[in-house]
Amino acid sequence: MSIPIGSFKTLRPTQPERLGLHVALTVSRGMSRMKPSVLHNVLGKYAGVVDKMGDRSVDAPRAERAHAALCHLSPRCASHEACFVRSLALFLYLRPLGRNISWHAGFRTDPFLGHAWIQVDSHPISEALEVSQFIETMRVH
Repeated sequence: MSIPIGSFKTLRPTQPERLGLHVALTVSRGMSRMKPSVLHNVLGKYAGVVDKMGDRSVDAPRAERAHAALCHLSPRCASHEACFVRSLALFLYLRPLGRNISWHAGFRTDPFLGHAWIQVDSHPISEALEVSQFIETMRVH
């Protein structure tokens, strides 16, 4: 979905992070093949189910650490071309840890580019692109 701009920083994950991120990455690869309407419904239901676990929040440094750990586990996710799978995996991994995580997808027209990202409290996490330039087509809170 993205143009190559370089790669993200990586950080060796802890054992619990490694397991959780591997599961989230595996599931996100399958979800990336879903039709957009189905994907939106599945993510919405997932968010609804994990929100029943309690009212918690994740801070930006925690989300950035998860981003760096995922990029360490998957060299593909460390590239900007993998924003869709990476953002899905991060949403799946982080949402049970906090209700303030949201998943976004959109596009810009000049030059045309699709992109997907996560936000914590309305702030993009580890984004090299200016997401305010994108027209949002999907969002899951």
